[in-house]
Amino acid sequence: MVVHTRRSWLLPLVGLIAISTSGCAGQAGAAATMAGGRVTESALAQRSAIVLAENVKGAPTDSQRAIVNRDQITYLIRHALLARAAAAAGIVVTDAEVHAAAPTLAQQNVTAALAIPKADEAGAIRDLLTLSALIKKVPAAGAPVDDVSVTLQGVPADTRAEAVAKRSEFSSNPASMAAALSAAADKGVDQTFTLLGQNQVAGAGVFRSGNSDMVLVPNGTTFLVMRILNRTVKPSKLTPAALSAATGVAPLFNLASLLLARYEDPAGISVNPRYGVWDPVSVQVVPGNDGL
Repeated sequence: MVVHTRRSWLLPLVGLIAISTSGCAGQAGAAATMAGGRVTESALAQRSAIVLAENVKGAPTDSQRAIVNRDQITYLIRHALLARAAAAAGIVVTDAEVHAAAPTLAQQNVTAALAIPKADEAGAIRDLLTLSALIKKVPAAGAPVDDVSVTLQGVPADTRAEAVAKRSEFSSNPASMAAALSAAADKGVDQTFTLLGQNQVAGAGVFRSGNSDMVLVPNGTTFLVMRILNRTVKPSKLTPAALSAATGVAPLFNLASLLLARYEDPAGISVNPRYGVWDPVSVQVVPGNDGL
C-alpha cells in the first residue's frame, strides 16, 4: 500500500499560499493564521479570483467577493484541523484511495460545492475521504458536541444595502424593528434554528452571536435582518444517523466539521477582521460587523 503523507495545514494551490512560523492575523499581509502557518492576503485574493472566474458570470458583487473570501479561509482552516484530527485518530488516506474515489466524487462537483478552485479537487476528495473515516469512528451513541439553539425575529429586505441600513436603524432604535415587524405581517420571521438541525444558516453567524445581536441572513436573492431573542448552548451528540442524513457535499462537510471543534483551541486560529471572524461553534469564518 502506498502511503500518502499529509501536507502542512495550508493547502497549496500553484504556490499561492505562504507559510510563516509565527505571527497573527493582525500582521501585515495575513488574512488568517494558525499555529505554524498563515494565509497571505495576496494568496487569498488569487484563490478567490479563480473561484469567481470559474463560477460567476459577469462582474462579482462585493457580497459575492466577501462570501468567497470566507469560503477559502474556512476550507483551509478546516483542512488544517482535519489533518490534526486524522493524525490523532491514526487515519491515513492514500493516493490510490483518492484516485479510486475521484470518478464518483467528481460527479458531485466537489469544488463548486465547497466554493474552492477546481485545481483543489484532489485535495477536497482527500479531505472528504478523511471525514468519512472520522465519521466511521463515531460511536452509535454519537460524538459529544455543543448544540446551539437560537430564536430570532426578522424583517425582510430586498437588497443587501437595504438590509445594512435596516440593521443600523434597528440597532439604534429597537422600537423601529417592532414597527417593521408589524408592518411586514406574514412576511416577518419569528423562528428557532439549531446548529445540528439547521446547520445551513451557520455561515451567517447566527449561532455565534448573542442575545439582542443583529445578523444579516441571506434568503435566496434577498436578505433577512434578524435579531436574536434567545441563545442557548447545551451538550449534545452528533450521531452517525444525523451525519448520514446530510445530503450533498457542503451540508455533510459543514456538519461533520463539528467533529473538529476539539482541535480549534490548540491551533490558535485567528482571522483578519477585514474578512470576518472565526466562529468556533460552527467551525467556519462568518461575517464581521460590516454585514457582508
